Amino acid sequence: MDHEELEQLLFLDREYSEEFDYPRSKWIEIIQHTLDRFETYLGVPVEHEEFQSSIIGSGFCIDIASSVSACGKFNITWKGGYGAGWITDSETKTSFLYISATLFLYSNTKKLVTNSNESFLEFEYVKGEDGTFQWRPFLKNAWMIDEHGEYEYFDDPDERFEIESD
Repeated sequence: MDHEELEQLLFLDREYSEEFDYPRSKWIEIIQHTLDRFETYLGVPVEHEEFQSSIIGSGFCIDIASSVSACGKFNITWKGGYGAGWITDSETKTSFLYISATLFLYSNTKKLVTNSNESFLEFEYVKGEDGTFQWRPFLKNAWMIDEHGEYEYFDDPDERFEIESD
């Protein structure tokens, strides 16, 4: 399936319902395509857990991580979550697949947090003004606060998963 056909799968001309779902093989194509684009956007290789152990259904959620550390003795690494779910526009009754990535940075196994308590970077895959899909920061500066403690799993960088390197 080519680039354009894959990106057409991200939009439905009707409201999403539980009866609708892509086959697992189609989900894997969508994940790999958008993950390849994310790798290009970041400019570094991205490791990910094996798709067989991932949660794939009416969306997906997989763990991702940097493949190597950077900055010498600073030993900068990152890991996070990569996922998608259907969102329906209440006016048009059409649905689109919202894809995002959440990254946590580490230095020598310590999670990095800004002085204003922002602890992760959030990115989203959206249709740009030119009509093409692209990755961009969710907020202008990309840093966000984990207000509800939902990402405490990422406090320990040694929590590892089975990965595939591309």
